[in-house]
Amino acid sequence: MKINWAVISESTATDEDTNNVSAFHILEEFHFPKPPDEGTEPDGTAVAPVRFVLIASFGRSAYEQSEKATGRVVLSFPGDDQDDLDVLPEFDIDLESAYRHRIKLNFAGLPLRGQGEYCFKIQRMTGTGDWFQMLEIPIYVDYLIPE
Repeated sequence: MKINWAVISESTATDEDTNNVSAFHILEEFHFPKPPDEGTEPDGTAVAPVRFVLIASFGRSAYEQSEKATGRVVLSFPGDDQDDLDVLPEFDIDLESAYRHRIKLNFAGLPLRGQGEYCFKIQRMTGTGDWFQMLEIPIYVDYLIPE
């Protein structure tokens, strides 16, 4: 199983006739006016009210070989180690009846823990139950008024 492509954008549209997808306003950075005053989550994390979409296309390792797996997206924060990650809900990757599988995850907010590089990590579960990282999508967050 492989990832053909993945992107974070402001929005997407899927053509109902061809099933082709278009991503609009691909995002590489978020600029916020100032750091949040206080965190809104129990762990002190603030959530910025921004809407964006993560979309990814998976493909078979070998064209004639069907595959199926469980996937997830993990968000890492600037300066955090591997123990401090936000894990988003799991999803199925079904490459048994199709050669490609696309996921689209809509977000209505971004957890903030400071300025720097955030990373959306797309992972799949292996046969042993471990998580294998397939791809990272970095996105940079900065404040116009520094912390």
